[in-house]
Amino acid sequence: MRWTPLFAALLLAVASPAFAQNNNGGAGNGVLIDAAGALTTRYDEKLGTKLESARLAAFAAENLPADLNVSSDARKVSLVRLEAALDAATATGEEPDDAMAYLAGLTRIDAVLVKPPAGGEPGDLVLVGPAGGFAPDALGRMVSTAEGDHAGRPVLHLMDLLAALRGGDARRGGAIGCSIDPVPERQARMAQATAGLGAVRSVSQAAGIYRKLANILGDQTVRIYGVEPGSHFGVAMIEADYRMKLISLGLEPSGVRQIPSHLALIGPGANTVQRFYLTDAYEPFAVNADRTAFAFSGPRLRVVTEDQALNADGTIRDAGSRGVPNAEWAKRFSDNVAELCAVRPSFAALQNLYDLAMVSELIRAERLAEKASWKPSLLNDANRMPVPVGPAPKTVPTAFNSKRAGGTVIGLIGGGVSIRPGDALRAAGQAPDASGYLEAAREKAVAAPDARWWWD
Repeated sequence: MRWTPLFAALLLAVASPAFAQNNNGGAGNGVLIDAAGALTTRYDEKLGTKLESARLAAFAAENLPADLNVSSDARKVSLVRLEAALDAATATGEEPDDAMAYLAGLTRIDAVLVKPPAGGEPGDLVLVGPAGGFAPDALGRMVSTAEGDHAGRPVLHLMDLLAALRGGDARRGGAIGCSIDPVPERQARMAQATAGLGAVRSVSQAAGIYRKLANILGDQTVRIYGVEPGSHFGVAMIEADYRMKLISLGLEPSGVRQIPSHLALIGPGANTVQRFYLTDAYEPFAVNADRTAFAFSGPRLRVVTEDQALNADGTIRDAGSRGVPNAEWAKRFSDNVAELCAVRPSFAALQNLYDLAMVSELIRAERLAEKASWKPSLLNDANRMPVPVGPAPKTVPTAFNSKRAGGTVIGLIGGGVSIRPGDALRAAGQAPDASGYLEAAREKAVAAPDARWWWD
């Protein structure tokens, strides 16, 4: 019997600490970035265990105000009042406290609500979502200690909101994203090395060959656009991209039975020169009659794919069709995003980034700040409140995997993350609030107590 393995080489990427904030001791994620910009992964077996959950709960109880450390299905965060609180803190040289830094423990955005000024009362712009207490996990990632489905999910970051409000690459229509790209010259060398590859008769022989090919590809280049590469936002995108690729290769389990590796689905003769992209997935936004309330729904993200072919010079061309295993893997991933995010915090963190980008787009496209008679200053001022950055990720090593199969299949898996909030908002569309439920919820939600910037 002659064996020829299926091979997939992919560029590695993860997220890393971008800034320290009070008790957090670092933004914490699944990667370290050295001074040269090279990424290395981080793991900790304590993550997700009952002992770790108990430690997180104890940390939150000891370090957070009691009212903040309460689970809520619909916590409200006033951006107008938050900015005023931040302005007062910075005026005296103080750093944002933990509640400010992590948006009062929000783990998702369910709605954006506007209160126009009336009767001498100032206007307001309010975010609504589930929330609770929070604490740094074993890798330093700030996660929720709320009860129920949101326990262990990453909380939203103020600095990610600032990055979204100020970000977007004008050359890409305001997009934010990342990709990991092989060096074309090395890709050409790999194409030449595989051109004369004959039948491979054992898995061990295959592993040696493809290890050599991975060495030819060497380090691959990280590109982050629309936000600062060394920001928490930028590195969190790379982490999700990296984890998705590791899962596709079978080098890391998804944690969800319905999401096997892509490698497990492909057979003899399949095209594994593939790029998988993480992109938006929202359902129509519910909107009230005067467009002062918008409700979010949908999985937030999905995977899309395109078949590609490797040219002799190392460049990649569109192969013009989607292979069945490739489309099947993308569908399985996309159909089970909720389950995946419950066990893999890097993807839940990416959902947060999509929500914050959509908040920014709604404020811009629907002129929500004007409707609230609010002129954001500090939140838009990169000089007065800069987004902290750490070492920028620049390179990742090539990884590969192989399996037993007939035929000869050589492949690269690349792709990236694309956040195009304007396109996402148009593509999702809108659903009018015919029942009046959203408007009633808005009227109740924007009735803030006193001058507090968050409330339940």
